[in-house]
Amino acid sequence: MAMTLRCDRAPAWAQLQSSFDTAGRQFDVRHAFVDDAGRFERFSQEAPYVLPTCRRT
Repeated sequence: MAMTLRCDRAPAWAQLQSSFDTAGRQFDVRHAFVDDAGRFERFSQEAPYVLPTCRRT
């Protein structure tokens, strides 16, 4: 059986946790969109030839 690495045990996890504790905990995405009317346009992309699949395997 292959061993899998849990993301919370990966070396980068401590850095991600520290970043979240510093800035992410106070971040509210709802307020970010209310405070910045152009946020959606700047962070959105169009992908006309990318089609989602809803098939279960």
